[in-house]
Amino acid sequence: MDMLIWNCRGALKPTFCNIIADLARTHSPAIMILIETKVCGDRAKMIVDKLPFDGAIFANTIGLSGGLWLLWDSSQVAVVELSSTEQEIHVVCTLAHALQRDVFFGKICLRLPGFTPCPGWWQGESVFKKGSKWIVGKESNLSLWYDKWLDKGALRSLIEGPLNRGEEHIKLKEVVNFSGWDWQSCSFTLPDKLRMEVKATPISFTAQNFEQITWSSSPSGKFELKDAYKIAKMEETGNSPGRFNGDWIWKVPTIPKILCFIWQCFYNSIPVRAVLASRGMEVPISCLLCDDGTENVIHVLRDCGSARSFWDSFPPPFPTAVFYRTNLIDWLRLNCGSTKSCVSTNLNWGTVFSFGIWSLWLRRNGVLFRGERPNRNVREEVISKATEFAYVGINGKKT
Repeated sequence: MDMLIWNCRGALKPTFCNIIADLARTHSPAIMILIETKVCGDRAKMIVDKLPFDGAIFANTIGLSGGLWLLWDSSQVAVVELSSTEQEIHVVCTLAHALQRDVFFGKICLRLPGFTPCPGWWQGESVFKKGSKWIVGKESNLSLWYDKWLDKGALRSLIEGPLNRGEEHIKLKEVVNFSGWDWQSCSFTLPDKLRMEVKATPISFTAQNFEQITWSSSPSGKFELKDAYKIAKMEETGNSPGRFNGDWIWKVPTIPKILCFIWQCFYNSIPVRAVLASRGMEVPISCLLCDDGTENVIHVLRDCGSARSFWDSFPPPFPTAVFYRTNLIDWLRLNCGSTKSCVSTNLNWGTVFSFGIWSLWLRRNGVLFRGERPNRNVREEVISKATEFAYVGINGKKT
C-alpha cells in the first residue's frame, strides 16, 4: 500500500488542487495524509470534492492552524474511522483485492518537530490486535492457524506441539464448509473445549464476501473505546515500569475538574514549559514565577519558591523531608489519599491539598496570561473553597 504524507501549509492556495492531482497521478497512493491544511468542515469537503480521492476524514482546525486530512482511494483500501480529535485521527485500513486480509491500524498525529509518535503507534496497535478479530466470509483467505478468528486468539497460540510439514499453510476455508468442520487434513487433535469454541464460531457461506475485521466484545462489531481502555489497562497492570496504577485518583474527595487535573499531573500532561519543550515547542524552560529552575509539573506545584511558601503556611501533616523530597507520583498519591486533618483548618488534608495544587496552577496561568500579581493570597482562597466543598459537596453526597 502506497501512502503519501505532505505538510501543505494551507489548502487554500491556488495551486493546491493541481499539486494533489499531479501527486496522485504520479504515485497512485492508496492513502494521502495532509497536515496543516488550516481548513475543516464544509469548506474542506468542497475542496476534496475536486480531488482524485473518494474518501476523506477531516480533523477540526486549532484556531488558524492544524487541520488534518486523511484521503483515500476506496478501490485500493477500505478505511474505518475509530476516533479523532483536533490532533489525531485513529483508523483501521483494510487492503482490497488479493491482500484483503492485510490490515493497517493507524494513528495519524499532528505533531511538532522533535516529537516521535512511534511508542503511541505500537501501543495502539497492540491494544487493537487484542481487541479485534476476523469475521470469516465464504471467500476468506485466512490462515487456519495464524489469523485471529477466535475470540481467544490465533488457533496456533492456543495449542502446544509441532505441526506436520506444510500444515502451517492450511487455509480456514479448506477445513470448513456447509457440512461442517473437516479435520482430516490436520494431524493435530484439538482439546474438547477448544473444539467446542471453534464449532460455535459463526461463518457465512451464503454471501460472496471476504473476511472483515470486527471488535470482539461489541455486539455490532464496531470499535468501542471503553473496551479498548480496559485492554490497555490490563496490559499496563503487569510488571512493566509504566503500569496503570492511577485508579486512586477518582477516589480523592474533591470536585470533578480537579480530579481530571490530578490525572493530567499524574501523567505529566499539563502544559508547563518543560512538557511543551519536550513536545518540540521552542519555549524557555525556566520558571515564570521564580526564574530559578526548570518549570516542570513538580516545580510549579511544590518546588517553586512561591509554592513552597504556600505549603509552609498550612503546614502539611507530614515531615518536611517526606513532603519536599518525594517524586511527583508518590507525592500526589500520598497527599491526595491522606485522611489526616489539616492542623490550621481541621479539614481533610486530601481535600485541602487538591484545591491547593489547583489554585497554584490557576495562579501560574493568571500571571502568564492575564498579568496578575504573583503574590496574591492563595491560601485564603483554598481554605474557602475546601470548606465550601466539605460542607456542601461531601455532606450533600451523604444526604
